[in-house]
Amino acid sequence: MSKRIIRLRISLFLVCFLMFIWIEQALAMDKTQLGAENPLEIYSKTAEFDDQKRTATYKIAVMMNQGNHHLTSDILIILRDTNGKIESMIATGNPAHFYTTSSLEKSELQGHAKIIEFYPKQDKLLFLQNAELTQNNETIRSEKLTYFLSTHVLLSNPVFGKKTTILLMPKSPSPNVLPTGNHTP
Repeated sequence: MSKRIIRLRISLFLVCFLMFIWIEQALAMDKTQLGAENPLEIYSKTAEFDDQKRTATYKIAVMMNQGNHHLTSDILIILRDTNGKIESMIATGNPAHFYTTSSLEKSELQGHAKIIEFYPKQDKLLFLQNAELTQNNETIRSEKLTYFLSTHVLLSNPVFGKKTTILLMPKSPSPNVLPTGNHTP
């Protein structure tokens, strides 16, 4: 065998080994991170790993699933700290989408924005640029929305003089409540 083929095989082996290490680290996340008891699955057309920068970049038709949390985007960049734990996930798209189902409330939270950032240590999601979140048929729109997954707290931080828009749907009356007023039999 020629030296060139041997070098090519060694390079291929090293690339596969590095990809295995990155995937193994992604599955070994801290339990406070995005439903970490479940494996993190990422699908994309391309993936690039940079050990020096501690980043993983996924491009083209990106889908991320972990437990009840789901994300779709054009690009997803994951940054790790020096211990290998996820520091941030930044998804961009036209728009990027996130949805999750709360096990307590049994209601789905859906959101989209041009940029979605996730910070696992704070359990915080940022929706930036044309952000919209919907839950229980109620919608909020702003240029910047902050949502805390563990406490279900939502903050609207309008930027550039733009306002927040909130759409609240009227609740339908309970079937056991009788209408008031004059009634003729």
